Amino acid sequence: MNARACSLLATTLLLTACAGRLESTVQKRAASDFACAPEQVKVEPQAVGAMSGTYVARGCGQEDEYTGRCGLIGICTASRPSDMPPPTYASGGGGGDGSAPPPSYSDPGGAPADAAPSQPAAPSVVSVTLRNGCGQSVNLFFGDKPKFGSGTYSSLSSNTSTSKSFQPGDMVWIVDESQNGIASATIEAGMRTVEITGGCTSISAH
Repeated sequence: MNARACSLLATTLLLTACAGRLESTVQKRAASDFACAPEQVKVEPQAVGAMSGTYVARGCGQEDEYTGRCGLIGICTASRPSDMPPPTYASGGGGGDGSAPPPSYSDPGGAPADAAPSQPAAPSVVSVTLRNGCGQSVNLFFGDKPKFGSGTYSSLSSNTSTSKSFQPGDMVWIVDESQNGIASATIEAGMRTVEITGGCTSISAH
């Protein structure tokens, strides 16, 4: 016997064995579903292929359809059509049944046609008089954090004053010779004067 004949014979034997296992697997599955003994269940093939087939199982007054499949390693399974999950469809498909929510539209009449988008207000400028009321020159820092933050350093002689423009939220610091902060004031809208008081270590802002 040549190799091809051997192969055909082996395939035939495999398919025959597979068909037998399919029926046995369907019978056992139906017996479990029907709560019957396997010998009480009759299996009738409907359409059987090489490694799968459909069957009708009857037993204990019940009947159902099963699909059996065998894998290449000889493991067979049986399932009912009701075991399969229902198909899911992406929303917005062409054949919808009307259950999808309607698209939403913006109302063009909600605002005048010539209304321009609002722009954030520009920061207001606060003009402040800096006054040194103590008896010696003081070192100043304009910024969030002296020595470690960004900003500018300056000084103000004793008993003198100068004008400077700020924005609300800016800070004025008295610093020592090592640029360490001693006292500070935060500029607010409507503020007019920032004064270094007589002790040279505190600030009065108003």
